[in-house]
Amino acid sequence: MTDRSIAFGITAELENVALVGLSVRAVCRANGMTDEGAADIELAVVEALTNIVRHGQGPADGRIRTKVRISRRKVVIEITDHGTPIPRERLDCPVETALAFNPATVPTGGRGIALIRLSVDAMTYESAEGVNRLRLTKRFGPAAETPG
Repeated sequence: MTDRSIAFGITAELENVALVGLSVRAVCRANGMTDEGAADIELAVVEALTNIVRHGQGPADGRIRTKVRISRRKVVIEITDHGTPIPRERLDCPVETALAFNPATVPTGGRGIALIRLSVDAMTYESAEGVNRLRLTKRFGPAAETPG
């Protein structure tokens, strides 16, 4: 299979997030990813887009671009926007800390980046010249299922 790509451009509105998530999942399944792997990448994309809409953009004033590149063994999702960058302390927060549960202070948010990290094999983020770029990579197929 040759590499394939598809891109989605949406306005920063929550009702658009699920459409992109479902579309990414369908593209992954159609290209040989297991249902579990496709669900993981859908979760990562939905969390990332939701964070952008809720924390990075004003009311529907921004555009978000999601590009999906898929090959025989991996999918790479690149999400770009022009909103507020992710704070460094959120990016550097260990997964265990972000997911820690204290019944006395149940948080209503703050776990999105940790969920993204747990759902993909690699996550990189950069913000430069007004463009935020989140890259998510998920491997699949025989090479991904081999331990080590």
